[in-house]
Amino acid sequence: MADPTGSASGLMVKAHETSVGLPAICDITEPANPFDLSLLDIAGSNTDIVHGPKLRGSRPLLSWLSRGTFAVDLAHREHPHDVGQFYEQRSPSGGAGR
Repeated sequence: MADPTGSASGLMVKAHETSVGLPAICDITEPANPFDLSLLDIAGSNTDIVHGPKLRGSRPLLSWLSRGTFAVDLAHREHPHDVGQFYEQRSPSGGAGR
């Protein structure tokens, strides 16, 4: 998803939304010739489905079905890394925990 604020201008985050595949940071400065800059390989991320990537400012937010949401640092676009995680615990009944 492209960033409407322009602070990560020329970047896109790509997710495969399948049982395998890592999210990619893509260069789209030339829309006719996009290419992958890097893959985001957070420990264990290849065992779950990532979906709904968002770019907020210069930080991608990536959600895994069972691992929560991660914020990613793109200071070095070829070497992104996670800088934070939000994980909502579920109660035994399946609802959101407190």
